[in-house]
Amino acid sequence: MENISEYFKNHFDSALSYLPLSLADAVRKVSQSGADEIRLINGAECIVSSGGACIRTGAVCSDEDIRYIIKRVSGNSLYAYTDTINDGYISTSEGLRVG
Repeated sequence: MENISEYFKNHFDSALSYLPLSLADAVRKVSQSGADEIRLINGAECIVSSGGACIRTGAVCSDEDIRYIIKRVSGNSLYAYTDTINDGYISTSEGLRVG
């Protein structure tokens, strides 16, 4: 069984795998050890929440970035997630919740 820090590191890496490279790199620069939340809003700076602190990344999330993330998270099949999208989120196979 993996230890708790390894578990969170794996989930952090999984979350970053859904992001465009530029955003993933920006998040990694400010938080190598993980994050509680990665906030992405179209046209706004990406914010990482970790250990109760909100950390600015300096990277601005674009409409193209949002589309890329939605395609990756849904496996190019938004229809398969209609029920959870109506509830405001998509869950990934790793158990990540994308809202």
